[in-house]
Amino acid sequence: MRGGAFVCHAARDAGTAQRVVAVLEAAGVACWIAPRDIEPGESWSSAIVDGLEAAPAVVLVFSAATNDSPHVTRELETAVHRRIPIVPVRLEPVEPSSDLRYFIGTSQWLDTGGVGAEQWEPPLVRAVRRAVGSRPPRTRQVTAIRDPDPSDPTPPPRRFLPWAVAGGALVLVVTVAVVLLTRGGSEEVRPAGSVPDGRAGMASVFPSLTDGCELVEEPQVEAKSEVYACRSDDHVVRYSRWPDGYDRLAFFTSYMGPDPKAWIVHGTEVGSQWTYEAAADDFNPYRWAATYEDLPFSVEVEATSAHSRVIGISEVEAAAPDDVGRE
Repeated sequence: MRGGAFVCHAARDAGTAQRVVAVLEAAGVACWIAPRDIEPGESWSSAIVDGLEAAPAVVLVFSAATNDSPHVTRELETAVHRRIPIVPVRLEPVEPSSDLRYFIGTSQWLDTGGVGAEQWEPPLVRAVRRAVGSRPPRTRQVTAIRDPDPSDPTPPPRRFLPWAVAGGALVLVVTVAVVLLTRGGSEEVRPAGSVPDGRAGMASVFPSLTDGCELVEEPQVEAKSEVYACRSDDHVVRYSRWPDGYDRLAFFTSYMGPDPKAWIVHGTEVGSQWTYEAAADDFNPYRWAATYEDLPFSVEVEATSAHSRVIGISEVEAAAPDDVGRE
């Protein structure tokens, strides 16, 4: 869906960006944010351009990470070229780089440092409303689904519409906000540096990674730092490594739904998992994803049918966290 305020942010600020979206949409201001509003199978770059072209305003979530993001620079350049007003929200006392000053030097800043959310959220809503006007929040529909049952060879196909109408959307927004505010996950994640880089390191996390799995040179999700894809005729398994401290729970929740199940590895709960169906015309509409809580790694299965998804899940072998990266 296009047409909402475009929330521009660096990958490391995804958690705060999600909170900005929650605040604005709870106040009735529609938003567009990646990856939530990029449809399965859609080109990432094309979706970004389309979202910007339809946006009445851009909300820039600014921090030290923003200066290092070429993607943010390109998005701001597009916004300025199209005369889209920019509302910068500064998270920390960092000055923009010379490139960014060129695009946002004349914008009125909203600083959040040193003040509580109750002080900066109302001015943010007012500033964005001035640009986009007050409009109903975007709505999406969600239906509950059960976990795949490996003993069921032909689970019935179900269409999953990943967002709720009206009240359901508000529940989703509030749930994501609570997760982001209470999780405190970045301090708990073991640094990725404790696991060797490359195929050997990934295989220590996921022993099912074989030599036939290919390294993905340009991951579809920009935040991922290392991805291996194991492809079959009717499904693909992707093993991914993320930057230290990246809020993977918020990422997956943003488009898979707010109610993950516990992910159990060797009898121990190690993280969260989701199961959902994308649009029926998607090439691989049957999806599953799981992420460690204390390790920056995740795994995803995309399949052509519910049955092939079960097969893909059964192929995944994950290591217990205490065994990862150890001799």
